[in-house]
Amino acid sequence: MDGRATAADRRAAFGGLVDRHADRVHDTLAKLLGDPHEASDAAQEAFLKAWRKLHTFRGDSSFRTWLTRIALNAAASRRRTAARRGTRTGLPPGPREDVRAAAPDAATLGDERDRAVRAAVAELAEEFRVVVVLKEFEELSYEAIAEIVDVPVGTVRSRLHRGRAELKRRLAPLLRESAGKSRTAEAPR
Repeated sequence: MDGRATAADRRAAFGGLVDRHADRVHDTLAKLLGDPHEASDAAQEAFLKAWRKLHTFRGDSSFRTWLTRIALNAAASRRRTAARRGTRTGLPPGPREDVRAAAPDAATLGDERDRAVRAAVAELAEEFRVVVVLKEFEELSYEAIAEIVDVPVGTVRSRLHRGRAELKRRLAPLLRESAGKSRTAEAPR
């Protein structure tokens, strides 16, 4: 096989990997950056860097883990740039996919709850936000998260615990309000 065929084969194989992982990478970045356009730009940067650094992928971890780490670095870079410009990034309010049309009050409450959760996650310190997003939204294992963020598993567990505790603190008024409404709805008339 000549050199061009090998390069073409590598490009085709990498294209397949991009196709397989692009949606997941974009979704993760959108959760971290809060802007789908920023997420698209960061994903392009991540895939370009992955292509350039493909020779460094040793296969010690999954390609997804390696790529997610590159994507998180791209997101962190964009957040630093946004901070220098004085703009803010974070989880935006998003539409609920499971809202039932028959219960508009529940849909409104659900949207408010979603916005509050997204805002609370966006306000977490980066070290906590990253592990919360990777565990709760992306459902990665502790081991995969540890590899992605390059810290021991115990540190991931600690950051996740602290991130969840901070979310609980930030969302306490909403949780109390929600609990009060459900007790009122269950009370006999």
